[in-house]
Amino acid sequence: MSKQLETPQNLNEWSLENMPAENLFFRDNFAGQVFFVQNFLLRALYGDNFPKIRAIDIMVIATHISKSVILPVYQFTLPNGVRITMRNNFYDWKVSVDSPFSISMKPMGLFDPKQRISSCFCEGFPSQMIFEGYAQNPRQFTLGFPTDYHFWTFMFLLGNAMMLSR
Repeated sequence: MSKQLETPQNLNEWSLENMPAENLFFRDNFAGQVFFVQNFLLRALYGDNFPKIRAIDIMVIATHISKSVILPVYQFTLPNGVRITMRNNFYDWKVSVDSPFSISMKPMGLFDPKQRISSCFCEGFPSQMIFEGYAQNPRQFTLGFPTDYHFWTFMFLLGNAMMLSR
């Protein structure tokens, strides 16, 4: 079950208000996911440029449920206009990139550029944020990653492709 929020909410505020019950097995996984997004993901884009990192406000735009836990659908927009929407369901990451310009990057074995991710796997995503694969449109694409490590590496390569860490 997915639910769009009427008003996007700051991730810090949302996560404090939506901490899973202590008896839920995946409570710690929820906390780890939020910690990963808050503390590591933007560093993949910007390295240690903390003023640029602090300028990005990660918002929760929707929710979905996995393992009885209400989980966020995250979204943030970079100063260059690139909007990133993502979710993790304790199984994998899905991410959509919506850019005003083409992004030139090599898949480097991290993703299949021709693969189209079905909307049923993009739990909580607004329908207008689910795109074709990277090969079909390097301005708007949706990808999947099996682990935090794969996703972080993609974000690092994306940041380098847009020269954000310079």
